[in-house]
Parts: sequence; C-alpha cells; structure tokens
Amino acid sequence: MSRLALLVWVAALATAAYPTWDTWRPRSDSEYGGSIACLGDLSSWDKSPFLPLRSDLATLTQLATTWAVPVLVVLTALGHWHSAAAGRRAAAVLTLIAFVKPLTPVYAGDASCEGPLHLFSLGWFETVAVAYGPWELFLLTAALLVLLATHALGPAGEPATAAPFRPSWHRGLTLLIDYLAVTLLVTLAVRIAGGWLSTMEGLLQWLRFEQVLEDPARLLCYPVLVLYILLRRRFTRRPTLARGVA
Repeated sequence: MSRLALLVWVAALATAAYPTWDTWRPRSDSEYGGSIACLGDLSSWDKSPFLPLRSDLATLTQLATTWAVPVLVVLTALGHWHSAAAGRRAAAVLTLIAFVKPLTPVYAGDASCEGPLHLFSLGWFETVAVAYGPWELFLLTAALLVLLATHALGPAGEPATAAPFRPSWHRGLTLLIDYLAVTLLVTLAVRIAGGWLSTMEGLLQWLRFEQVLEDPARLLCYPVLVLYILLRRRFTRRPTLARGVA
C-alpha cells in the first residue's frame, strides 16, 4: 500500500469517526438550548403507517453513530483494501446512514399549530434539506475517500467481473412489505390481548424491557413474528419439479 493510499485511509477513518465523537463529546448548557414548538393535535401523528418504520430507522442510525459503526465499516473495508467491491459496499453503508438519519424524524411546522408536516410535502422536503448537517457531510466524505482508496489508489490489475443482475429494489420493497405486515399484525394482536402500542414507535421501542414489564402483552410480538415468518416461507416456497423416472 502506498503512502498516499494510507493517508487516504487515515482520513476516511477520521471523518467516519466524527459523528461518534460529536455524540460523546461534553456539551455546554447553551448547546442544549431550544424553544418548545407547538405540535398541534397529537392524534394526527397516528395516521401514518410509516411512523413505526421511521422510529426504528432513527433508533438504528442513532445506535450506529453512538457505537462507531461507521468506523467499523471503514476498518472492514481497510481489511479488504485490495477489493473494489468491498469499497463499494462500505461506501454504500456510509451513504445509507447519512441519507436515512434526516429522513426519520417527524417534523412539525414552526409557524403554525397544525400538527406534523405531511410526508413528501413541500414543507417536509424543505425541512429535510435543512436537516442535513456536519454528520452527513463527514459520512459522505468518508464514503468518497473509501471509494478513492479502493478504486483509484488500490492495487492495479483487479479482474473486472460482470456482476449478475439483481433486482435490489425488489428485495427492498419485499422487506418493506414484510415490516409493515408484521407491524400491523403485532399491533392487532397486542390490542386484542388488552395491551397498548403507540404507532409513533417502532418494533424496537415496543420491546424495551421497562415497557414489557408494564405491558406483558407486548411479548406477543415474538410469536407473531415467528408465525409470520413460517407462513411466509410456506406460501412463497418455490415448487420443485418432480424428476421423471425412466
């Protein structure tokens, strides 16, 4: 590995570590300041089926930045520094974390009390655009540095193989449908059993230890999830062709 490539890897590690450093660094009282906004009628928050998904994605991205997952991603790519494919995968993960984080909060308007901004509305797009900040900039910079280190500065002569066509959007859509189906089934099962779930929270929030102690009906999440997986495998299993016997 050349000195220039090593320098690029060090820069990628440093930029990927910024969100974690910013999370753990001591803050002054002035940095916690802020005004309380009027959020309007909170009942309107329960109308979107995507609120649990956004809540879980927010939890996952927060855990990722808190426990230095971007740094681990860059270190994994560094362990395969001779592979351009590993660099692309690492850059994709860093980019995904950067883009998902500002999309997950439920934003409320500042000038009115009409409740949260509707998903994909003009005001929502404007608020999301402003929400991108230093964390996202550093993660995208780390992704570009990883691509540079594994492609432009990586070892020459790596054989170029044509990757088979894989409908990634199809897998993503299937995963989204599965998540929404499990969320709906868990919500119905828990409420039928006399429990209560807020649709503002996701599966990860529903199964917090202190909340399960207060509402044991939430434990139904596990059998419902297992039952859904078994039924899905049963009805989506591809039929095998019987071989003829000569």
